[in-house]
Formats: sequence, C-alpha cells, structure tokens
Amino acid sequence: MILAKSCHDLDLLRWFADSPCKHISSFGSLKHFKNENAPGGRTERCIDGCEVEKECPYSALKLYLNMDLTEKPISVITNDFTKIGREKALCESPYGRCVHRSDNNVVDHQVVNIEFENKVTASFTMSAFTDGNRRTRIMGTMVEMVGNFETISLSNFKDQINEIVWVNKTEDVMGHGGGDFGLMKQFILAVKTNDPTIFGSSIETSLESHLMAFVAEKSRLTKKIIEI
Repeated sequence: MILAKSCHDLDLLRWFADSPCKHISSFGSLKHFKNENAPGGRTERCIDGCEVEKECPYSALKLYLNMDLTEKPISVITNDFTKIGREKALCESPYGRCVHRSDNNVVDHQVVNIEFENKVTASFTMSAFTDGNRRTRIMGTMVEMVGNFETISLSNFKDQINEIVWVNKTEDVMGHGGGDFGLMKQFILAVKTNDPTIFGSSIETSLESHLMAFVAEKSRLTKKIIEI
C-alpha cells in the first residue's frame, strides 16, 4: 500500500528532511475490510442486489454508475462509458466486488516512523478511513506549519503570530491539483535547456523514497526497526 499509494508522501518527507533515511519502523494491518465485518445482506458484487448498497459508502454503483463520465474512476474500470459498458465492468472486473468480500490482503491502515541521518524524525499515517485529502504538519523549534490541498497556515511561537501564508489558486489541469501539468512543464524545460538543475529533486532521492516504502513493508511484517 505504501509503495502503490504513498511513495509520493515519502518523497516529500525525504525532501523536507533534506537528509538520507537511517531507520524505519512500521505497523499496520487489514482490519476492517474483511468478510467477518460485512453487514448482513451483502452480496459478492454491489450490482447483485445487495441489500445495504444504498447505505454503503463503498458502493461501486455510486462510484462508477452515478458519477460524471469525465471523472477518473470511470476511466479506470472500462473504456466503454455507456451504462451497459459500465454495468458489464461491475459484473466482471474486480472493481464491482464487495469491499468486504474480496480476496484483498492489502492493509487498510498503516503508520511509518522514520529517522533521518540528520536526526530529523517523521511519522506518516496512511488510512482508508479519511476524506481522502493529505494533511501535513511540520513542527520546528520556533514555528509550526499545517497544510493541506487548500491552505498552509503558520504559527510563530516566538512572536505569537498565527497566519495563513498560502492559498491554493492553481487550476487542476491533468489532475493531482495541477501537479501533473507542473511536472511535465518542468521536465520539458529541463530537456529543452539541457539543465537537470531545474528539478528540485533527483532520481536518486526518488529511488530512496521507494526503498523506504519497501523497508516499511518489511518492518511491518517482521515487527522490527530496520536500518537502511
């Protein structure tokens, strides 16, 4: 899960720390999305007349049949955007299966604790049970910063000043809050000018964050603190 959905978070933590990772520990499990937690009346697939589908927040019908056709989830399950095409996908593909009755063995919650070589420490929490937005808190000796996709706020302990220092005004082009477009624009400029320093990070750092994800999973499975 950390590699598939949260390697960018480790990218950011590594970039914030500005230091190689030294130690990692991690805990997590698949606790909720299991057959024994399925409410009564559940069927193998959401489209099979499930008695609790209308109240279920994970209903595939809500996600893939009733959403705007231009939204991303639809393009994931099928190339046929007609109602018949989408219903067929929910009858045949993994995306139509009940979240409690699938053979999924991936964690639904996990924490990763990190110590960097410069003694900066970080903790990352991945949870299936949130509104889906990332939230970041950076605690310094004089200042604390809290951010999400909408704003970044700053609390200055020394001067007792609390203020919002950034508001997102970026148009979401290509997804990821405009990040995809920004990355491609930066990449093309770097190639055009033959200047790799345009990038704020390096391929080596990105490889390290992926290694951190693998080590986090190893720590989770072995219940050990692992030195990189």
